[in-house]
Amino acid sequence: MAACKEYYKFLTSGIDDLERVFTSTDSMSIQFLQKTLSFLRSINTQFTLLVHKIPLNSGDKWLYEYMKESDKYWKLCKILKSIISRMDSFYSNAFNFISSFEDDQDHIHQHIRLHREQVLYSIGSCKLMARRMEEANGFDAFPLPLNFDNINVMNEFKLIEFNGFKGVLYAISNVSSLLFAILVYGLMNYSPEYGYLKGDDDLSGRLLFGSGCLISMERLKKKVAMEIERTQEGNEGLLMYEFKRTMSAVEVLEIRLRETRGRVAWRKNLKIRKKIDDLKDCLEMLKSGTQIIRVEIHDFIDEIMEERKKMFDFSISKQ
Repeated sequence: MAACKEYYKFLTSGIDDLERVFTSTDSMSIQFLQKTLSFLRSINTQFTLLVHKIPLNSGDKWLYEYMKESDKYWKLCKILKSIISRMDSFYSNAFNFISSFEDDQDHIHQHIRLHREQVLYSIGSCKLMARRMEEANGFDAFPLPLNFDNINVMNEFKLIEFNGFKGVLYAISNVSSLLFAILVYGLMNYSPEYGYLKGDDDLSGRLLFGSGCLISMERLKKKVAMEIERTQEGNEGLLMYEFKRTMSAVEVLEIRLRETRGRVAWRKNLKIRKKIDDLKDCLEMLKSGTQIIRVEIHDFIDEIMEERKKMFDFSISKQ
């Protein structure tokens, strides 16, 4: 049981670190989402190490319980991977849209150039692409296997099954569901109807077996939910800060263009050039951030399969 207690401490510390990142960065920033994904990977890796420290018998239900939990990881990661591919397509097309109307100032008087109306049309297409991406993400975002089990229906005997393995797996299942819910809202789509971050104020039955971990989890869940409620005001959409900032830059550029008249004048307008540069910066940040997350997800999928094999081999070795 000592090994289990150490693992609970690891979970609690990781959740508390994640909370600090959340409160010190922009809401649903790529930095926070990447930290969330990294913590998920650590949970999976450290759990495999824990299993080797717990006396477990071959053929016990513990292997089935683990495989069921890791299967949830694998399915959710595959969904997130497809979502990131949509984001890749979005910012690639957005970059093409920008390059299509950027001038070489030395050739400003060349007759081959886009009309202002064509540029506005391109902006409209970019916004439409973003909406369609969010709509497609919404279809994939619900329902998902993000269940928060109620410990109040589980007695002490259940939690100490398999020398504490059951209790640890219970904690992991709840914590991982919270972390995946955060990733779903940040990378895919948010809707109040999903209810993935619904809080639980009743912790009366959670004073055994990693209660500190569960309390930290509920605190983070409540903090994230309150921030989403404050910023979204009931509206649906993709919550990643860098994506929202990019779309805001698109809106500002569109407003500036509509305020400017004349085919050449808008190209020479320094304020418009500044807005174009701002949009490029936003897209660069979005691109670099999502590329990091894509690599993390890809590596996590590989790790899940590797850890599953290790667990199976370990179970066989106990025979």
